[in-house]
Amino acid sequence: MLRQGIFSPIRMLILGLTGQCNFACVYCYAHEHPQERMSFATARQAIDMAASGGKPFVLQLSGGEPLLAFDVIEEIAAYVKEKKLPAILQIQTNASLIDRAKAIFLRDHQIGVGIS
Repeated sequence: MLRQGIFSPIRMLILGLTGQCNFACVYCYAHEHPQERMSFATARQAIDMAASGGKPFVLQLSGGEPLLAFDVIEEIAAYVKEKKLPAILQIQTNASLIDRAKAIFLRDHQIGVGIS
């Protein structure tokens, strides 16, 4: 559908990487699907679809707590860089799992951080 010009290019893609969370906030829906986890292959398909519009787009990584799927975040960041995709990377996190190594990774890959 995107290629046929029916819809505008995607401006924002939100990937829920995992239903797992290290908190148990009573108001949060993440605990409803704690075992769900997005594979890199699924993430790549969605990213490729968003990138096919040829326009910059925001790629937001969320969850549950997305840092519990840090291996997938690393793969996504490497893929975006390797393919030179017009993605603006962001992560929505509770920030409790950000240590020095993760902070450096997020900075080095220019991943914007939203804290909730």
